[in-house]
Amino acid sequence: MKLNINKKTKEILMLALAIVFTSILRAVAIKIFIAPSELAPGGISGIASIIYNKTGFNISLSTLLMNIPLIILAYIYINKKFAISTLICTAVTSLFILILEVVPIENFADFRGDLFVSAVCGGALTGAAIGILLKVNCSTGGTDIVSLLIQNRFPNAKVIFLLFGVDAIIAVIGAIVFEDFTLLVYSVITMLASTFTADILQKSFVSTVEVKIVTDKVEKIADFIIKQLKRDLTVISATGYYTGDEKKLLITVLRKRQAVNLKKFIKETDESAFFFMTSVSDVIGFGFNQSVTPKSSLGIKKGGKAFSLRDIGSYFGKKNKKENIPNQKDADTVAARKNISEKIAAEQQININITEMTAAASDFENKSGIRKIQDNEKSAENEKL
Repeated sequence: MKLNINKKTKEILMLALAIVFTSILRAVAIKIFIAPSELAPGGISGIASIIYNKTGFNISLSTLLMNIPLIILAYIYINKKFAISTLICTAVTSLFILILEVVPIENFADFRGDLFVSAVCGGALTGAAIGILLKVNCSTGGTDIVSLLIQNRFPNAKVIFLLFGVDAIIAVIGAIVFEDFTLLVYSVITMLASTFTADILQKSFVSTVEVKIVTDKVEKIADFIIKQLKRDLTVISATGYYTGDEKKLLITVLRKRQAVNLKKFIKETDESAFFFMTSVSDVIGFGFNQSVTPKSSLGIKKGGKAFSLRDIGSYFGKKNKKENIPNQKDADTVAARKNISEKIAAEQQININITEMTAAASDFENKSGIRKIQDNEKSAENEKL
């Protein structure tokens, strides 16, 4: 029996599964690898590790308490859905950390004597969690939110480098608190492992490729792409620099599974064809993503209010008033349409002028011809006389 699950329900189930799975990864990373080894690899987990090792304060509770104010800021300045999903993720992570605190893990998993293993494994698990959550419009909270708030203020900033910068500061503070700068080195290794793993996962999620084909069998390959793969393509005239031969260049964007079928078809259809495939991301258009999330893959509002600490009080102190602020995209569209209208009007006027000039020239030629005939008739009469 086949279950009919709509798109929205499927997205919710995928989000829930991602949150549970990544929460387990982060809980294991913090409780088994990071905190017992006194590592502080940035983020809220790094701060929680410092507090735990110095005061014995519960890691799960400190993680949740430190994330709450940041999630409130995310709710105001970033995206409500993102903030709510991050709050759920943080709460579930804290729950799993609490469960691991009750379980006597030290009996079968004690890595406190091996800082390198703790650093690599803790970083890899954290990075895996970050990479998965980024794909479902969620985050681990903490410095992720701080970086996004900064990016909302400075759109050209890269989130991944902002995360590394903020985390590096926390790692330095941890080394100072623990009075052991060896831990700083291992904390940096943890951060590098996390960043590397997150980046690898992000690239592995890319399932779209651009295909460029130089072939003489344009019609057959184009028909296969349109009729069999249900994709469109662009055909461009191209010239081989060495041979000077005129060729056609076909460009299309496909899913990876479709690209495999196309590759097989090209080899069977045109053995002399030259083609290559390139992985691409953020493909916007029919058959792919239908909307653009500006500034960040985590859903920062387009044209949203830039983050400022002095705005927090005014947000809670005043009622939100909706203002009819014109959408920049709409304004650009109106301006573009106006320019097109003006160009069309100008072209029409030019056509009218050309028509009038042509008519005037024709009239002039006709009059000249009539005068020439009249002159010839008068000349003939004078000769007769």
